[in-house]
Amino acid sequence: MNVQNGRPRGLGKSLARGLLAVLLLAAVMVPLLSGVVGTALDLGTPCSVTVELGSAEFAADMRRANLVVDIYQLASLKQAGTDSYTYELLPPFDGLSITRNMSATAVEALAQEAMKIAIKQGTPIVTAGPTEQRIGKTDAGDALQGGLYLVLAHGADVDEYVRRMVNDKGETRLVTVAYTNEYEYTLAPELVYMPVRSEDQWFYDMAVYLQPGQVLYDASITLKPQREPRSGSLEILKTLRTYKAPEEATFVFSIEASYEGRSIYSDVQTLSFTDAGQKSIVIHDIPLGAEITVSEVYSGASYTLRSPAARQLVMENMWATVEFINDYDETDKKGHGIVNHFEYDADTGWGWTRMGN
Repeated sequence: MNVQNGRPRGLGKSLARGLLAVLLLAAVMVPLLSGVVGTALDLGTPCSVTVELGSAEFAADMRRANLVVDIYQLASLKQAGTDSYTYELLPPFDGLSITRNMSATAVEALAQEAMKIAIKQGTPIVTAGPTEQRIGKTDAGDALQGGLYLVLAHGADVDEYVRRMVNDKGETRLVTVAYTNEYEYTLAPELVYMPVRSEDQWFYDMAVYLQPGQVLYDASITLKPQREPRSGSLEILKTLRTYKAPEEATFVFSIEASYEGRSIYSDVQTLSFTDAGQKSIVIHDIPLGAEITVSEVYSGASYTLRSPAARQLVMENMWATVEFINDYDETDKKGHGIVNHFEYDADTGWGWTRMGN
C-alpha cells in the first residue's frame, strides 16, 4: 500500500507561519531574527493545539475510528535577546539534525526521525489526547508552553499502531493506523509550532522570511491521512454427505449484504457436485460491519438440507464462514444447474458468460 504524506497546517501553515526562525542543530542555542514587527511574544502565555480531522469526506467516517493523539515535546522556546528567541532541542531529541533552509522533503524527514526516537525512547507529554478539541495541558496538568512538538494520531483501540509503509518513491516510512468498519487510515507524523503567526505564508527558511503579525497561542493542525477500504471475505461452505450418481447435484445460494441500511451486495451463486465432499464459494471485499443473509434457495433435485436454510451474520472479522449441509433423500429426482455471470455494457447492453464452479 502506498502512503503519501500530506501537508497539514501543523507541518505546513503552522510551521511556515511559526513565530520564530531557526531550529537548533543538536542542543545549541541559535538566536533567531530580531526586531519583529507585530504583537510581542509572551513566553509565559500558555499555548494549545487542536487536531482537526481534515476534509468532510474523511472526517465523518474518521470520527468512528476512536482517534486520539500522543504529543511529544521536541524543543522548548527560549528568550535569546530583547526581541529574539531560539528553540532548544530537548532529550532524547537533541541528536536530531536540523538546519536552515529546510525543504518540504527535509521537514518530512525530520518528522520521521523524531517519530523513530519517540517510539523507542520518548515519553509523550500528552497521551491519548482528543481530536477536534483544544489540548492545552500535559498529562501532569501543566500548561503547554512555546516550543516544537511531534503529534502522533492513532486509533485508541489499536495496540500495535505503528507500521512501516512504502511511499511512491519506494521509501520506507513510519505511519500510525486507525480503523473504522469500512476503512483503514494511515497517518504520517506531524510537527507543530506553538505559538504561531497569523499570516498565511509557506516558508521553510524562517530566519529570512519571518513575517510580522498577531501571535496566536492556540495552534491547530489538520490531519491528511491516506485510507484504503477495509473489508473481509465470506466463505459459503457446502458439505454433501452422500451423493447419488449419475446426476450432478446442484445447489443455489442467495447472498444479500447491507451496510448502514443500504444494499452493498446482492447475488446468486451455485455449487455443483459429482461426488460427496465439500466445496466452497468465497466472496471478497465485504465491508466489516455489513449485515449478511445467506440462503440456500435450491437444494438439489434429490437432496435434503440437514442445516438451517438461511444464515444471518455480521461481518466482524476478516474472514467468516457459513456452512450448509445436505444429504441424499432417496427420491431419485432429476435436476441440473449452471452458473451464469451477467455484466452490463453501455454500448452492447447486458451479456452473460457461463462460469465454472
